[in-house]
Amino acid sequence: MCLTIHFIDKDWTIHKRIINFCPISSHGGVDIASVITKCLHDWGIDKVFTVTVDNASSNNIAVKEFSKQFNKWGTKLRKIWIIWSNLDLVRDSHL
Repeated sequence: MCLTIHFIDKDWTIHKRIINFCPISSHGGVDIASVITKCLHDWGIDKVFTVTVDNASSNNIAVKEFSKQFNKWGTKLRKIWIIWSNLDLVRDSHL
């Protein structure tokens, strides 16, 4: 799994960085959330505004677990907005 972050610096310049290629042993939501939260914790990232995932069913569980783990850390996470990627739907509609 590739973990990419986007952020805006103090000069309002947007940046995009790949922070890790995370090996996952299972596609289960709990396992995915564990890998993501460990990576973010290792980088000291404690503020998240959006999470973009595809429409795999395990992502519902992953995002819920991700939110729970962030709250356990006592971070500043208040709400996660989930953006479902529908690129396949867009592509298919143009065929």
